[in-house]
Amino acid sequence: MLLTAFPASVPGLLVDSWLYSALIDNDVSLAGVVRDYVLLAWPGAALAAFLAFLLVRRPAAGRVLGLLLAGCVILTGVAITFDEWAPRRPYGWPFFLCGIVMLVGLFAGRSAGEPR
Repeated sequence: MLLTAFPASVPGLLVDSWLYSALIDNDVSLAGVVRDYVLLAWPGAALAAFLAFLLVRRPAAGRVLGLLLAGCVILTGVAITFDEWAPRRPYGWPFFLCGIVMLVGLFAGRSAGEPR
């Protein structure tokens, strides 16, 4: 899963422990759970925002990066789905489907942006 949001996950790995202790600090309430999910999701959200910015400003570079990221997500889904450890297998399908949706979005956005 680190591979799917790798560039943004590197700073996440560096600041995760102290950021987690600063925000969560043994809070088991609903707000603590929400903050926990925010901590887990921010690398992917930051990467998606960067990709959207890149697709608007530099469409060719954005498409290349988008295709590479979609390929990583699809490969991650396939690797998890066909893993040796059976309890992890169902979690590969969401990655695989998300990668397919990414590809469809990239191709739909490309065809919508071209003049006819």
